[in-house]
Amino acid sequence: MTCEPANSLESAKAEAAPPACPACESAAKKPLSGIYRFTCVQCCARLVLSAHPDKRQASAMLAAIARFRESPSRADVLECVRQHLTKPPSVLKKSESD
Repeated sequence: MTCEPANSLESAKAEAAPPACPACESAAKKPLSGIYRFTCVQCCARLVLSAHPDKRQASAMLAAIARFRESPSRADVLECVRQHLTKPPSVLKKSESD
């Protein structure tokens, strides 16, 4: 998941060279790792998405994120969640070895 904060000068820089978040790298290797950094918008979005479709639980996740001083804004997290939810599902190709 690659989401940048909306209307940010840093978002243009992030597109050129996205910073490597150790928690995101861990989640890429092991999706159920349960590791999140509340300073990373992608991690926050993954946390909220882990509660989907339970809106009460997602709201609790957003409240927990908001308690951290350097966390991304609620709007940025929700924009990243929206981007992820509107992506078309991947089409899996059958391997030719079958």
